[in-house]
Amino acid sequence: MSSFLPEMIREITDKLENYELIFSEGNTTELIDKVLNNNIHCAFIMAQPKHESLLTISIRPELMGLMIPDNHPFNSLNEIPIELLQYETLILFPKPQNPSLYDHILECCMAAQFSPNAIIEADSCNAIFGFVAAGTGVAFIAESMAGLCMKGTRYKPLVQPGPEIEFSFISNNLSMEDWHMVFENLISDNYFQNTFNNNYSEKSLSDQNSI
Repeated sequence: MSSFLPEMIREITDKLENYELIFSEGNTTELIDKVLNNNIHCAFIMAQPKHESLLTISIRPELMGLMIPDNHPFNSLNEIPIELLQYETLILFPKPQNPSLYDHILECCMAAQFSPNAIIEADSCNAIFGFVAAGTGVAFIAESMAGLCMKGTRYKPLVQPGPEIEFSFISNNLSMEDWHMVFENLISDNYFQNTFNNNYSEKSLSDQNSI
């Protein structure tokens, strides 16, 4: 879960005491589709989609670093220049789960004058961590996940500029209600995209009036 989300949920729960908040989880593509199809009211996602049926509020981004095997030569470096990854195998989430983030990472590689040597796609964080621990490659992860490195892995910051995760709050602009203003005000007052912060995750929320 992103570092900003637990605090935000507590604040929203306090402000929407007449609502029952129901939470679910999914990847970025799934959550966008659910909002568009009115299966959920809104979602926090790792993208900033442009769609005529979506209202998208940008949330400040988070820098990404690198998870590497604990016996990797990069362990001698305090920060890793992205151009050093040209001979590495990158472990990424499948592109359909978050096309914009996938493309952003590859664009950062291209900006450093290389294409990835090889890519392994893994469907979950646990799978990604396991592949890194097994020494099969390295993975881009959010800074806020640095403390989650499992045995056999280590986290290293990247020399900046580098890839970052863009977060946003999305809702269907055809179904605006009072609760939406609470979200919008809270984000604009505390989490609007104007500084960097430690954020990571994708969560969705649907709500219904409590009886």
